[in-house]
Amino acid sequence: MYKGLTFDQLYQIQELYDAEEICTLSPMQEGMLFNSLLDSESSAYFEQISYQVDGKLDIPLIKKSLEQLTDRHEILRTAFVHEGLDRPLQVLLKSRPIELVFEDKRDETNQNDFIEAFKLQDRSNTFDLSRDVLMRVHIFQLTDDSYAFIWSHHHILMDGWCMSIIIHDFMELYKSFLYGRSASLGSVVPYRKYISWLSEQDGDKGKQYWKDYLSGYDHQLEIPGKLSEKTDDFVQIEKVYELDAAKSSGLNALANNCQTTLSSVIHALWGILLSKYNNQLDITFGSVVSGRPSELSGVENILGLFINTIPVRLNLSDQTFESLVQGVQSNILDSEPYHHVPLHEIQSQSLLKNDLIDHILVFENYPLTQELEDTVFHQSEETGFSISSAEVYEQTSYDLTVTIEPGENIRFVVAVNTAMYHQEFIDRLMSHLFNLIDQVLAEPAEKVSKLTIITEQEKHEILEKFNDTDKDYPK
Repeated sequence: MYKGLTFDQLYQIQELYDAEEICTLSPMQEGMLFNSLLDSESSAYFEQISYQVDGKLDIPLIKKSLEQLTDRHEILRTAFVHEGLDRPLQVLLKSRPIELVFEDKRDETNQNDFIEAFKLQDRSNTFDLSRDVLMRVHIFQLTDDSYAFIWSHHHILMDGWCMSIIIHDFMELYKSFLYGRSASLGSVVPYRKYISWLSEQDGDKGKQYWKDYLSGYDHQLEIPGKLSEKTDDFVQIEKVYELDAAKSSGLNALANNCQTTLSSVIHALWGILLSKYNNQLDITFGSVVSGRPSELSGVENILGLFINTIPVRLNLSDQTFESLVQGVQSNILDSEPYHHVPLHEIQSQSLLKNDLIDHILVFENYPLTQELEDTVFHQSEETGFSISSAEVYEQTSYDLTVTIEPGENIRFVVAVNTAMYHQEFIDRLMSHLFNLIDQVLAEPAEKVSKLTIITEQEKHEILEKFNDTDKDYPK
C-alpha cells in the first residue's frame, strides 16, 4: 500500500473504489495519464483487437471466463486516480468485471459494413482513466456458428505483448468451464512487482547514461514533406508495404552474416534514409523497446505496461553498411540496462528537449495477429472454434509510426496522420527505403556514403524530363 497518503485521502479512495491495493504509476503510465488529461477526447493510446470466431460459443461461459480473467490479473481491475493528490496513483479494485456486450446480428443485411462502422465508433468512445472499466469486449453473432469479437482497452493498462497472454488465459478458463475441470494456469506475478523494481533503480545513473549518449547532439531531424505545422487534427490511416520472400530472406541472411538481429539491420537502413533526407551524418530517431527487465523473475508473463520509446543515435561517418549494422547492435545492447528510463527524462538530458524525436519505429518480433491465430489454432480441437481475420488497431501520439513485422514476407505497416502527410509522399518514402534495401543486398560491404535513395525512375525524371529545356524561338 502506498504510504504517501493522508488518512483522509486513504479513506476517500477506499470508500470510492473498494481498493485492494494502491501504488504509484510507472513513468510510461504517468505520461499516458498526463496526455489523457490534456485532451480527454483524444484517441491516442486506444487499443483495439478484432477477429472472427467460427464455431459454437457458450456466451454465459464467455462472461464467466472474463470475470475470472479480471480476478486473476489485477491490472485489469485498475483505476488511475489523480484529483487532489500530489502524484497520481493506480488503485487496484477488489472487483471490476470487464464490460461485455453481446448482440445478435444474424438479421443484419450488411454485416461487414456494420462491423467496420462499429469499430470506428468504438474508437471514438474514449476512456475516463479514473472512472471507467478500461477494457471492454463486444461480441456480435453473425450466423449460427460465427461471431465477431472486438476487444478494446486503453494502452495505460498493458502493451501489445500482453494481449497474447490475455487470449491464452481466457481460452484456458473457457475450456475449464466447458469441461468442468480446473484451469491449467501458472502463478501470476502482479505488475506492482515491476513498480517496486523501478523504485529500486538508480535514476541518476540512468539519466547520466542518456546525457552522455546524446552529448553534443543539437540538430532536429524529421521526415520531410509535412503539410503544415503541428496541428491538433489527427486522422490516422495505415498502409502495408511488403517485401517479397527473396528480399526478406536476403535481409535475414545479411543479419546472420553480420551476427546481428534483423532489427539492427532495419534500424541501420532507416538511419541512412534519415541521413540522406536531412544531409546529416549524426542522426537520431525513436525506437520502441519491450522494457521488460530480464532480472525480474517471471517478467515475460506479467500483464502491464512495460514498453518505452528510446532514442537511437547513429553516426554514419565513412564506413561500410556491415560495420554500421554491427555498431547499431552494440549500442542497443549497451543501452538495454537503461531502457526503463522514461522518454521525458531522456529528452530532458538532451539539447533538443521535446524536439529530440519526430517519429518512431516499432519492431514486432512476433506479430500479434499471427500469435493470436496460432494460440487459438493449437487449442481449437478442445474449444470447438477457430479465429480468422485478426486485426490490431492502435494510435500513438506521433504523426508517423513504422511497424516492422518479420516473416516470410517482411511487412512495413506505416501509420500516418493524414493531417500532416500526404499518402503519396509516404509511398515515395517507402520506395526510397526499398531502394536502399536493394543496394545493401547487392553489396553489403558498400560504403554508406555510396548508397543512394533515388530510384531509377526518379533519376530518369531528373536527368531527362527536368533537363528537357529545349525551346523553339523565332529566327
